[in-house]
Amino acid sequence: MSFITISGNIAVGKTSLVRKLVNFLNSMKDDNTIKDKKINDKNEYENDNIVTSHIDKYKDYKVVIVENEKENNKTVSVIASVTIAEEFSEPVYSNPYLEKFYLDKKRWSFHMEVFLLNVRYRQHLQILKIINNIQNNCCQEYYAIQDRSVYEDTVFVKALYELEEIDETDYTTYMDLFQNMVQSINYPDIIVYLRASPETCLKRIKQRGRNCEQNIDLKYLSIIHKYYDELMTKILPNYVKVLIIDWEEFKSEHFIWDKIISFMNK
Repeated sequence: MSFITISGNIAVGKTSLVRKLVNFLNSMKDDNTIKDKKINDKNEYENDNIVTSHIDKYKDYKVVIVENEKENNKTVSVIASVTIAEEFSEPVYSNPYLEKFYLDKKRWSFHMEVFLLNVRYRQHLQILKIINNIQNNCCQEYYAIQDRSVYEDTVFVKALYELEEIDETDYTTYMDLFQNMVQSINYPDIIVYLRASPETCLKRIKQRGRNCEQNIDLKYLSIIHKYYDELMTKILPNYVKVLIIDWEEFKSEHFIWDKIISFMNK
């Protein structure tokens, strides 16, 4: 079970990577066939710490040893693991404040950021609940891959406050609400920070062509970049594993997955 968050500045390329990782992991699903083998003595498997009538891990498979009293032998059922990866996307088209925000940040900043905080917090709880519910399912590997975490919204609120697009009262209210919410939840297993320059992000904004984003300027992206670096290098590493990937050039999902597995096993 793994809870993975993909993070980074506006238009860095998070969403594309999330979808590629989910497709990549789901493409590795086994056919879930069951292979049976008769053995005469359970000692054959005792060295592998397999307990009679118990489900455990044997090499890369799940193994069930079942005693058959009538035939006085055992049957070993080898059940292939099932990998399931699920995408938890960032609300874009369902965000009722997005276009209003870019037209008038001072008017809509607080509304927009509270909306996003609520959505990401709900996603976070949903992921934790799913993982908790399937932990006892012996033949399923589950990966929740989230597009931006609940912890990152503070980056945007700090940037808006610095730009005087959100006033001190709303800023204080937001940060207090954020602290009250996150103190009761567990962190993801890993946060992957895709790091690219503000100039690269601005170029990608132009390339993807969302109408509401075309007025985003380099100053806004640079301040977001500053607070992202602070969060990912000085704050979050005290609580959760943070993998920083240079994302000036896109890399394959296979490359990223290898990096994630290696980093999580450290």
